[in-house]
Amino acid sequence: MPTVKFFKDGNEIGPITVEESSTTDDSLTTAVLRIPHAALTDQGEYQASIENSAGVVKTKKVKVTVQQTPTFLKTPEDASVSQGKEVTYEAQISAHPTAKVTWLLNGKSLTPNADCAIAFDNTTQKASLTLRKIDVAKHTGTITCQVENPAGKVTHDAKLSVFTQPKLLKPLQDESIVEGQDATLSIEAIGYPSPNIQWFFNDQLISPTDQHYQIITKEEENLYELKIKQTKSTDIGTYKVVLTNSEGEITSQANLNVQLAPIISSLQPTIEGIQGQQVIISCQVSGNPKPEITFLKDKKDVTTLEDKNRFQIEYDEKTEEVRLIISNVKDEDHGKYTIRAKNPVSTIEEQTTVMIAAQLAFTEGLQDTDVISGQNLTLTCHCQGIPKPTVKWYQNEHEIKSTTKQKIESKPDDVHILTVNRADLTDGGVFKVVATNPQGSVTSTCNVTVLMKPKIESKQQDIQAVIGETAQFNAKISGLPKPTIQWFKNGQPFDIDNERIKTVENDDVYSLVFESTQTDDKASYTFKATNRAGDIESPKMALNVTTTQPKIRLDLQPTLNVTKNESIVLTIQADGKPKPHIQWFKGTEEISRNQTGVKIIEEGDNTYKLIIEQATENDHGEYSAIIQNAAGQVKSKKTNVAVTSK
Repeated sequence: MPTVKFFKDGNEIGPITVEESSTTDDSLTTAVLRIPHAALTDQGEYQASIENSAGVVKTKKVKVTVQQTPTFLKTPEDASVSQGKEVTYEAQISAHPTAKVTWLLNGKSLTPNADCAIAFDNTTQKASLTLRKIDVAKHTGTITCQVENPAGKVTHDAKLSVFTQPKLLKPLQDESIVEGQDATLSIEAIGYPSPNIQWFFNDQLISPTDQHYQIITKEEENLYELKIKQTKSTDIGTYKVVLTNSEGEITSQANLNVQLAPIISSLQPTIEGIQGQQVIISCQVSGNPKPEITFLKDKKDVTTLEDKNRFQIEYDEKTEEVRLIISNVKDEDHGKYTIRAKNPVSTIEEQTTVMIAAQLAFTEGLQDTDVISGQNLTLTCHCQGIPKPTVKWYQNEHEIKSTTKQKIESKPDDVHILTVNRADLTDGGVFKVVATNPQGSVTSTCNVTVLMKPKIESKQQDIQAVIGETAQFNAKISGLPKPTIQWFKNGQPFDIDNERIKTVENDDVYSLVFESTQTDDKASYTFKATNRAGDIESPKMALNVTTTQPKIRLDLQPTLNVTKNESIVLTIQADGKPKPHIQWFKGTEEISRNQTGVKIIEEGDNTYKLIIEQATENDHGEYSAIIQNAAGQVKSKKTNVAVTSK
């Protein structure tokens, strides 16, 4: 049997196992070199030599390579880093052949760039990853170091935590809670490291040991809670939470409103008032939110009553005083009043009794009254009294009973009314009302005057008058009181001098008298009669003033002889209305009144004279006259005057 030897890199190695042949050929020998648990030191060139007495033969050389599955000699460690800083992960590997190292962030491969540096030393098999400008949203998570060669693959995870200042996800919210219930204020926030939390009430730190509060932290839910047990009014206020870590601090605050059930206090059980005056029902009403206040009388809201304007509700925000003010208190205001206070928590009611007292008296008595005949007479009075009095009416001491003509009424507001339909003169006089109750009786009186509007009882007529004669308008006028008369000329008031024109009253006859009519009296006349009952205007009455043309009763003589230095006297008598005036002429020239030695005289018996004193030859000539008035004119005869010497 040959001798078999194995060599590694020229050095003999062993042991060798010779196995028996499984065939019938005894010349076949199998030699086996087994290396259990191969190591990197077992790598090299292997060769075998077979030797017997016939000689030596060597096998071909074979190169043996040992592959090592990667293992970590040093694994990357968890790291924490502040926002914006950089972090480095390191690992050392043992592997053959040299392994490929891949770095992953949250399962995604990282590639080198300005903010990501990846290094590997083949000699030391040290690997490193450096991340710069760390951002919590971008880098937080798992860093994976993955090592792989033909022999296998191995990975190791390390956490990357980024330090961040606390950040609100959900701030505190204002809360409203019913008194006695628990209130929970909550906030959601993140931050690394986990923030320290402090709670404040109205800027005062809440102690964790205060049994009135429970501070709850649920970090896995990023939830922080403050529970306020069995809330009360003193818990109303502002709550603040402060979250702090190495990176910074944030705060959030909210208001807690504790809803309080209404409370009615300081309400007097009985309140007294005087009829016609003011009554105030006052009490304190507290509660949160502010309660809705309702006052009820006989289960009816006072603001819905028929005379609701007499009821006024006032509320003082500072003192929480509520007042129901009842004005002009009446008998029906007596009774029980309910004060109801209502808010979302509850509704409560309290009661008080209002007692109304009133002395029997007329607060408004009868008033003297004028009534026009034919119109309705209404007398009114206001009488207060508790118990409510009975009322009787009297006219001239005779009691009045309610009839179709005389109606007696009593209103709920203590107003008493007497109405006399279509009053006439018999309805005037002294009226009296008497109110009676157990306290006694009170009386009020007044005078009633029945008035009659002026009425023209006579027929008015036009007047024809000759100028200078008397003219008179007469009118019979009735009315109570006696009317006053105003006269009008052509629709306008005019002056009555009570000399030539006069007004005369004789009983109920009124006259306008013209003692001596003139042409300008011709006009349309009316009058207006007035008294307290009214007035009336007359129809138009015409005054027509006529005139007569002058008429000569005594004319001039055909001739007149006068001795020099004697007076020349020419006389004419003429009638006419109005009284005519005269013009004297010598020839065709008018003789002036201002001429020396000349007198022109008008005498009362309608005699007209021309007197020329101390006549001279120059006065010799033909004389005549013209007599005229508004109706016309007339010429006298001509007379020849001759002046002779003695």
